[in-house]
Amino acid sequence: MRSLNTSDWNDNHKIPLMRHKRDPDATTEVGRSFGQWFRSRADSDYYAKSNEPYPVFIVGAYAAHYTATFLARMQDSCPNFAQHVFAISGVSGGSIGASLFAGLAKLKARNQPYVGCNLNSGDRYFERRTQKFFEQDFLSPVMAAALFPDLLQRFLPFPVGPFDRSRALDGSIEAAWRDMIEDAAKEDASAKAIPSPFERPFLDLWTPVRADEAVPSLIINTTEVANGYRIVMSPIGTGVPANKQWSKIARLHSLLPPAKDAGFESDVKLSTASGMSARFPWVLPAVTVETGLDRKPMRLVDGGYVESSGVDSASQLLKALKVAVERTKDTADVINAKFYLVVLMGYEGTPVEDRSLGAPPLPLRTLINTWQTRAEIAFLSAFVEACPEIGTCLAQAATETSYRRALVELPVIPVFLNLRDFQLPLTWQLTQASREIIALHAGTAQRCERNDTLMMTWPNEAGPFERIVKALGENSCSLCTMQFRLAHRSESPEWADKRICTRASAPPPPATSAITAK
Repeated sequence: MRSLNTSDWNDNHKIPLMRHKRDPDATTEVGRSFGQWFRSRADSDYYAKSNEPYPVFIVGAYAAHYTATFLARMQDSCPNFAQHVFAISGVSGGSIGASLFAGLAKLKARNQPYVGCNLNSGDRYFERRTQKFFEQDFLSPVMAAALFPDLLQRFLPFPVGPFDRSRALDGSIEAAWRDMIEDAAKEDASAKAIPSPFERPFLDLWTPVRADEAVPSLIINTTEVANGYRIVMSPIGTGVPANKQWSKIARLHSLLPPAKDAGFESDVKLSTASGMSARFPWVLPAVTVETGLDRKPMRLVDGGYVESSGVDSASQLLKALKVAVERTKDTADVINAKFYLVVLMGYEGTPVEDRSLGAPPLPLRTLINTWQTRAEIAFLSAFVEACPEIGTCLAQAATETSYRRALVELPVIPVFLNLRDFQLPLTWQLTQASREIIALHAGTAQRCERNDTLMMTWPNEAGPFERIVKALGENSCSLCTMQFRLAHRSESPEWADKRICTRASAPPPPATSAITAK
């Protein structure tokens, strides 16, 4: 029997559930899902013929515009990129950016035979669509709903679901997709070929057995209010034991009430799922989810409360995948894959002077600051896990020239927003200038020409100009090295002269910016 609480009587923040039709061939077990996905890759023979491992990317994503722009830029240069991305772990706005990229991949990317990278691709389809999507004003509808219908709800003794200001965010995300598709249809009528993924059930987006698609799976991170556990939305398992009380993590779909019809399971819209991860404090309320047969309520907030980069969930998945692949070593279904963790997050780099005004605000300020610190610790832990001799790895990455740097097989690829020198307002409505700066941080592979160092190795005395230049150069080199990893190493010795993005003969990047170019 469900217990009643007077505070629940007018709670209008409950999310509506949808139904997802199960694919009888799909599984949530990590190893089996990855095996199905791996065996369906249409370009795998390109690597197998020379006994090269198949490159697989796992992404930890933070900040919507930044995440979507970086992934779009990589896809525009390398048409096979999306089919090499097994999963994206999104947190906060990164969940929306990841969902946008996955939706665009479902629309445009295909699981196809090998196609080489082209850094000078003039189409830039994914990036142009991404910029159009983020022209939408996501903040005003939420604030309008908060000041009027949702405020009225506080005085009503019964819940009115449409008054929930969170639904205004869901609607804005869906509207942004529709506007983007209308714009895309002006040059390609087939853009309307698929229903809006944001208005479909979350689990409809991905299945490992769809051999014609190049859609990455999503891991959407949220935080349970009652105990601080991490609750994720994902078509596959979390890679850790399912006992929530022991592991402090659970997959939301396993907690939802069962669907009434056989062959279906309860689900939520993709717009709702991505918005649930981005519950900015005070701007958006905690979402209420009914769980179990007795529909016991559970409240969820922004995934950044636990860890604000998405790296922890990505690292856990990566460990589970490595174990699963190792088990195939002496079998007929051996999987020859090499994993790379791509980290899209903000980084402050050096300590900040304490300017606290008295004792009262100290606990709150410390709590806020630990959000960023936990993300940086998660990144460093992932780096150490992948590269135990971290001193050697950092020294090698910091001293190699750009050409040699592309040959360094570092298993973790950092792409950092420089939050020390740019106080970027990562909110639902960005100015043109902020979008320009974020687009610059997404990197341009042709600009990887300097001997850049990792941001985490910056000396404290480095000045703003040096840090800014090095941060942008570092991200450009990350794009460059990711392109390198998509080509196998058995090609002719002239490979570097033909393909490497740092060669002296590389054409300069376009004069117009990534935002204003149309």
